[in-house]
Amino acid sequence: MKDSDKVGSKFYIWFLAILFIASLVFNIVLIKKSDHGEIAIDSLSKKNAEIVQKLKTAKNELNKFKGVSAKMDEIINEANAKLEEKEKKIRAVLNDKKSLEADNQKLIQ
Repeated sequence: MKDSDKVGSKFYIWFLAILFIASLVFNIVLIKKSDHGEIAIDSLSKKNAEIVQKLKTAKNELNKFKGVSAKMDEIINEANAKLEEKEKKIRAVLNDKKSLEADNQKLIQ
């Protein structure tokens, strides 16, 4: 039984060592990518593109019903105003995030 315990513990130690080395390699790759800002910029630009697309879709959907009635036009104009307000807030948040990331990069260097 002691021999089987030794074999099991050796296997366990080798298994943990391989996992540790794989983790180190993966972390080094992530660190190198983050040094260049690729990860943050990619995700930020993807989110920005998604938001812009959703805003355009919403505006197009609202404009389909424009001219049907005066009350509908009023509701559509209010909805467009709310969308524009939210778009301004989103752009401000994105700009703040970009400036914070730029400041962080300056501090890191």
